[in-house]
Amino acid sequence: MVRGLRKWAKSVQDGLFAALYAMHQARSPPPGGRAAAVFTIDMAQLMAFAFHAAFPMAHSPTEALASSVHPDVDDLSIVSLALVLLSRPMFLALGGAVVIFLLAVFGNLLAVMHAFSTGRGAQLTWPITTLNIFAMPTLTIFYIPIIQLLLIPLACVATEGPDAAHSYGWLLDPDTKCYTGWGLGLAVSAATILVALLAMALPMALVYFDPRPHSPDVFARPLGRCSLLLLTAKSIIAATFRIPPPDSLAEIKATIIVVVFAFLLYFHLTRLPYYSATTNTAVGAAYGALLGAAVGAAIAVVNASRTASWPIYLIPPSAL
Repeated sequence: MVRGLRKWAKSVQDGLFAALYAMHQARSPPPGGRAAAVFTIDMAQLMAFAFHAAFPMAHSPTEALASSVHPDVDDLSIVSLALVLLSRPMFLALGGAVVIFLLAVFGNLLAVMHAFSTGRGAQLTWPITTLNIFAMPTLTIFYIPIIQLLLIPLACVATEGPDAAHSYGWLLDPDTKCYTGWGLGLAVSAATILVALLAMALPMALVYFDPRPHSPDVFARPLGRCSLLLLTAKSIIAATFRIPPPDSLAEIKATIIVVVFAFLLYFHLTRLPYYSATTNTAVGAAYGALLGAAVGAAIAVVNASRTASWPIYLIPPSAL
């Protein structure tokens, strides 16, 4: 039985990497300007977590912009805006549409993997083209919103007042206790899809974004490992800020973003994965700015005072 499981796991791995190699060969490298724009949006999404409402500071640009959109919005994420601006049925419909999209991508990828495992991969054209169209935005600028949307059914909010029946309610229905009733079923379903997304996205990051996809050792590719680490960092931070109530666990949230951003910077500086020295410098400066903002958020939590905006002060010197 164990031998059969190993054989099955090996065939799945071979089919997955064969599909990813085929996607890599079929795709056209994005223009430098588009790649820079995508990376900038990625960094802006991560930087916003250092200015989260959980951290006390005199001025938060993200909080100011969010409150200008709607007084009940505490951050600028697409999911937070949708939660406030859309009715519950509309928000659930949006979540359903995203789930259908992900299931379609999963099904397409599984079909391509099966074709390669049975020796028919060379005959595929449009399935690989379709995967290439959706892979880049799904794994970059839309990755954090998708992760946050899937985490909403797992999120809770603190309930206050003498009439509150429980301390924590379900985010989509605060009158329902967390992880009970139909909310529990929705949470389990969302968690299952989230695990499937991570199982697809993390290996894809390892291979898809590396210009040397045919290296004998998959894990020896520096750019692939950096892309994998960035995607892992996005997943950890999105879960840290979305599942607990927004105004809770500030110390833990600050510690996590400091550790994650420090590891991103360390890994980049010790690998320098890009061929261009200018690109390596720019990416290193961006990661340094993230770490400076995270350290500023941690200082704000320690001081517990809104008399300063430490992330803003530390971003320029950290980037330099």
